Amino acid sequence: MTMKNKVASKSSCMKRTILLVTIFAATVCSAQTMLWDGEEAILGSQGGCWDDGNPTVVANPAKDAVNGSDKCLMFTMTSNSRVVKIPFRDWIKPDMQGARRVSLMMRKQTAGTSQMELSDPTAWRSAHVYYQPEKGRCGDPVPFYDPKTSEFKVLYLQEWDVNGACYHPLWGAFTKDCANYTSVGEVLPTGGDTSADDAALGTGCCMYDETADKYYLYYTGHNDVNAKEVLMRATSSDFRSWTKDGDWRLAGNANGYSASVFRDPHIFKGDDNLYHLVVATYPAGGGDPCFAEFKSSDMKNWEHVGHFKMIWDRFLECPDIFKMGDYWYLVYSESSRASWSRKVKYMKADTWEKLKACFNNGPTWPDNKEGVLDSRAFYAGKTATNGADRFIWGWTPFRSGANIHEQNINVGAGDGKEPNWSGALVCHKLIQHADGTLTLGAVGAIDKRYSETALQKSAFTIAHNDKAAFSALGSYNHLSMTVATSGDSDKFGISLVRNPSAKYYSLVFNPEEMNTMRRVSFEQEGENGIGFIESVESYQFKRPSDNVYHIDIYTDHSVVVMYVNDVLAYTQRIYGIEDNGWSINNYSSTGLLQVTDLSVSVIPALQTVDEPKAYWEKTTAKYDNADKWQKLVFDFSANEGLNDYPGVMTITAQTDEIVSTQNVFIDNIVIENPDDEDVTGIIGVRGKRAEAKGVFFDLQGRRVTQPTKGLYIVNGKKVSWQ
Repeated sequence: MTMKNKVASKSSCMKRTILLVTIFAATVCSAQTMLWDGEEAILGSQGGCWDDGNPTVVANPAKDAVNGSDKCLMFTMTSNSRVVKIPFRDWIKPDMQGARRVSLMMRKQTAGTSQMELSDPTAWRSAHVYYQPEKGRCGDPVPFYDPKTSEFKVLYLQEWDVNGACYHPLWGAFTKDCANYTSVGEVLPTGGDTSADDAALGTGCCMYDETADKYYLYYTGHNDVNAKEVLMRATSSDFRSWTKDGDWRLAGNANGYSASVFRDPHIFKGDDNLYHLVVATYPAGGGDPCFAEFKSSDMKNWEHVGHFKMIWDRFLECPDIFKMGDYWYLVYSESSRASWSRKVKYMKADTWEKLKACFNNGPTWPDNKEGVLDSRAFYAGKTATNGADRFIWGWTPFRSGANIHEQNINVGAGDGKEPNWSGALVCHKLIQHADGTLTLGAVGAIDKRYSETALQKSAFTIAHNDKAAFSALGSYNHLSMTVATSGDSDKFGISLVRNPSAKYYSLVFNPEEMNTMRRVSFEQEGENGIGFIESVESYQFKRPSDNVYHIDIYTDHSVVVMYVNDVLAYTQRIYGIEDNGWSINNYSSTGLLQVTDLSVSVIPALQTVDEPKAYWEKTTAKYDNADKWQKLVFDFSANEGLNDYPGVMTITAQTDEIVSTQNVFIDNIVIENPDDEDVTGIIGVRGKRAEAKGVFFDLQGRRVTQPTKGLYIVNGKKVSWQ
């Protein structure tokens, strides 16, 4: 989900505002739904919040009779408005039937009115087809299909323009169809300081243990100070609140591998019904890189099995292993800093042991293109399946430059160079052919998003050395066409950014191998163009025997993804597409180009909005105890209650004084159920945790550590303690 800062209009410049918002997993009990109480949050983390307002989980600065919790959220007021949100999506949707009130604890320096707003539930879904957060960018993805919620939960390493000393926390975006995403912000924080094993995080994998009803997240802990990497894990019962397993580490040097390069764990279940763990590493004594292998019956205790080779001296990262039909596959990203590398590839075999032999005794390439799946503008690809289809996510790198022309040619070409790290997440569907080879194709739900027709032409001909030009495109475009060449040697292309300047950008279909093959190159054409741009061309594919090309191109701002005949997937970055024309070009000196079924479709305007269009309800509560904890109750009794409300909550704290910097503390956010009116003020109940740990609250919502005879709230229920 993409969130944009929304600045509220205020009548006085004396007022300071902070919109306090987070993304929380909800615990439901009979009296209330606890959205957040902080007791299981990690000190120093964002506690599930977006970065707006600098949210930090801190120790309660002043426990008192109102709030005796150990931890709370601290936000910092430094400007007139800061925006973050609490979305109630399907995966965290609480039981709000009949609810009329939301309460929370607040502590700040000055008194003032606080406002709560409930907004359109569609407003906080990301408009992007190829997901990217509103701030920062996506690094290596960790996709996972959750069988409990029937959705893909795509974690990724969050990258900022300037990372801190501890960097790359795992953030998340959830989707049911691989085309519409809801962002959930930070899922797993980094360690608290640079001495931590996980001062920086690296990619890994997620697994679900159905028997224990528990999620496992295996990931890389990276420490720059000590130059070491270890495998780490965290567990969760709901995929939202994760507990790092401080007792579990898997280090390379304990098993004969490198202490500094031991990363990207991937787990799969083999035909032997055991779990296999594969890690990218080097031998401890040096030499060519390898994959280390471990096995386990319970995902808790792992036995070292051995290792198998990578490809010569090439380091292969982000391994992803799965069985599809009758074949086993290992998808990997080749990391060499060279124009021919930095690509996602695969190997295949009919057993796991034979798959390893493809590396040990080879390489035994799966096809005539060395298993390449996409261009150099798609990296760190990993897959997940819903049981019917398998999809792959990878990031397409952003490009740097003072203008679009610098950006479009700044591809990181040349030995020792590489593209920028991080970008937008591109998703493809895996296509398995009869011989087991793989290509990538369009995601059906992505195609459906481009539902509004902007241009349609049934058939036309383009003469030799000519073009057909079309009017300006928007931010989201689907270009679909069938192109037929007259002969085997004919060359054609599709150009974007055809503005009045002397430079534009073309995807050129070039004949190769005595006209038997084709390759798409990326070229800067025009009077001042430089022509061929190295290192971002496609892999080779066979010329269709009938010389007919079925082409689909999807654009999301600068992200461009093209599919041809189910045999080619080609991802690219082209800046400046919006508001500029495009063309289909015939480069042949003699042959004609036949174009049929041309259409341009766009995403309807209402589906491209990243911020709220309207608020549903709003109400206020008065904070009048400066520098003291106070329970605020936001009453929505004037409406029909919050029946099954799946929307967005925004809390606004105000002060009428000029304050250069002010901290606001929030705790115990609760949706209250009016069915048991005498317990609606109870704050802090945590369901199973309260029951297991003997956490009691009196009828005023205060934690009681040594209950005496009387009435208390335990697990959301009134209990008579004798």
